[in-house]
Amino acid sequence: MKRIYIAFVAIGLILSCSSDDNEASIDMDLLSGQWFRTNSCPDQNNMVFNADGTYVYTYSGNPCGNNDNDTVQTSGTFTLNGISITFNQQTSEIIEEGDIVSIPIEDFNTLIAQRIIVLTETELVIEREFSIEPFFQNLGFFRE
Repeated sequence: MKRIYIAFVAIGLILSCSSDDNEASIDMDLLSGQWFRTNSCPDQNNMVFNADGTYVYTYSGNPCGNNDNDTVQTSGTFTLNGISITFNQQTSEIIEEGDIVSIPIEDFNTLIAQRIIVLTETELVIEREFSIEPFFQNLGFFRE
């Protein structure tokens, strides 16, 4: 009888464990704040994550001293699920006109998923997965 009881307890423990228990999660205190795009002019290429789940993303792709592309600013909310991050864009506007209109890659390709693959005090990398072949794009950010 004791063996049957131990077997039931062992089975209960095994079934109560979830694979999500070991899934990485993102530290919001570490993520919150302003991040600057790597290899781009910081004033025109940065992202701010707020502790209340909102974001502001400014992007042109321009290096400093060059204003070829429009500088676009989007904002909205974001949600985290483990290392996955989803953006719910609510606004988009051109805040500085350039000579070329920036066309985001997602305009001609379907975004499948976004994951935070690196997050330290000074480095943030968001991996974006698109539908074509599959295509991956890493967005690198830093802060001082």
